[in-house]
Amino acid sequence: MTYLGYQSTCFVLIMNKPSLRNWLIDRPSASPESLIVRCLRERGVLSASQITRITGLARSTVSTALNGLRKSGMVIES
Repeated sequence: MTYLGYQSTCFVLIMNKPSLRNWLIDRPSASPESLIVRCLRERGVLSASQITRITGLARSTVSTALNGLRKSGMVIES
């Protein structure tokens, strides 16, 4: 199934709390990555389309940010 051009893949935040806290401190709170990480921390497992809707970020911005977060090991696809 697709929604807003996304497949129904979901994303899960995988950092422990101390590491997550340090990561968030090192980044601007309004950066797309920070918004997505905070969203996943607060709401749990979400699809990219849900993240787009909740954060108000553009699809392309969410896609780029999730790709970077996946590569850095912050999130995994489930």
